[in-house]
Amino acid sequence: MHSLDRLSGELFTADAVGHWGDRDVRGPRMIAEQVRQAQQLFPGISTVLEVGPIAEGDLLAAQWVFTDTYAGGPPGAQAPVGAEVRCPGVDIFRIRGDRFCAYWPQGDNLSLMAQLKTV
Repeated sequence: MHSLDRLSGELFTADAVGHWGDRDVRGPRMIAEQVRQAQQLFPGISTVLEVGPIAEGDLLAAQWVFTDTYAGGPPGAQAPVGAEVRCPGVDIFRIRGDRFCAYWPQGDNLSLMAQLKTV
C-alpha cells in the first residue's frame, strides 16, 4: 500500500467525501488519488502552514502556501519546466469522532494558472 493511501486511511472515515470544485470523490483512497494527481505537477511541494489550524464545532480550517518548481504537465501551460511557483490556499475539514469525514481543499488556482502562463 502506498504511504499516501495509508495516511489517508488513518485520517479520513471510510465514507469521507472530498470536494474538489465541481467534483466529489468518496473514501480515503479516492481522496489520496486526488492529492496524488495534484502532486504529479509539483513533485517537490513544500507546504508551510500560515494560519491555523482553527477549530470551531466539528470544523477545522488551515491556511497554507505551497512552493515548488513546475514539472510540466497541463495542456496550454507556457511556463518553462523548473519555473518556481507559489500557491496559497485553505483546507477545511469536517470532523466525526477522531477522523475527517469531509474535505474542501481550496487553492488559489487563478494565481497558479497565471504563474504557469495558462491565462
